[in-house]
Amino acid sequence: MKKPKYFCSTVLVRIGEYETYTSYCFRSPNMRAAKKEVKEGFDIGEDYCERVAELYRLDEVSEAEYDVLTKYI
Repeated sequence: MKKPKYFCSTVLVRIGEYETYTSYCFRSPNMRAAKKEVKEGFDIGEDYCERVAELYRLDEVSEAEYDVLTKYI
């Protein structure tokens, strides 16, 4: 079985006039599956009147970086 890769994403969420960035660290088999997971998890591309989410950044990170990031994110 192939070892999963490690990813960290940043999503911009706007609700009305307020906006905030949120980060999410997770494991996924590849970049395509990682993008799909983030888009489905944050409803990116969906129209919810005042709420809008955009994928700001998606990076593959090393296992050591992932271990540190999960402690703080």
